[in-house]
Amino acid sequence: MPPLPPMRRLVRLLPVMAFCALPLLALRSPTMRAALLSLIAFMREAGAAGLAAFIAVEAVALLFVAPLWLMSGVAGYVYGFTHGYMVALPAVALCCTFTFLVGRLFMGKLVAEYTAGNRFWAAVDRAVRADGLKMTLLLRVTVVVPQNLLNYMMSATPVRARDFLLGSFIGLAPMTLFHVYLGTTVSTAAALIARETRASGAVTWATIAGGFVASIVGIVVMVRLGRRALARALADATPADPAAPAAVE
Repeated sequence: MPPLPPMRRLVRLLPVMAFCALPLLALRSPTMRAALLSLIAFMREAGAAGLAAFIAVEAVALLFVAPLWLMSGVAGYVYGFTHGYMVALPAVALCCTFTFLVGRLFMGKLVAEYTAGNRFWAAVDRAVRADGLKMTLLLRVTVVVPQNLLNYMMSATPVRARDFLLGSFIGLAPMTLFHVYLGTTVSTAAALIARETRASGAVTWATIAGGFVASIVGIVVMVRLGRRALARALADATPADPAAPAAVE
């Protein structure tokens, strides 16, 4: 597919930017906040039915590219750190994969048009053909693309759904852990929705600092590994193709 002219690509990105802004605007709505508060109250009282409602709401939220921190934070607030993480991680991986499948069924051509001519996504597409699981994992861990958009963008690549699910499950584990933790630091559900955490104390700050350092180290390592893997995948996929995107060193 030939690349779009720069101005036309910019114009076509405006609806995407507006779509991405919808969840942030919705969170400012009193109606939406009241609905989330009702969900949290239901989760606390309804057991398995509350868990099912949580997963259903997260699936719909991610279809509208809601930020991943929101529902993972809710899980931490309602269920506590350990149980919240056990709920949040599989839920976010499954719901991301649901969005990925919806994108593949209904938006694959549209996403392909938006990524046409982009050297990075041309490289990702080629690398995915060599190892879709590894590339999904690397894209999740290195966070080079907004994670809520990555679900749709990967739907235009040939990655298999099971590789996307497993790569998302492993790659989102560190980020989800932090999001769940933040959910445990709020005193009220309203504060969670408003992102008003109450991190305080030496142990809390040490945990945050340690997590931050570990995340930076992990990202640096994964970026280096990702670049090498991408270069190898491109070389294996198109060894004699002069039009192939150059590998990043």
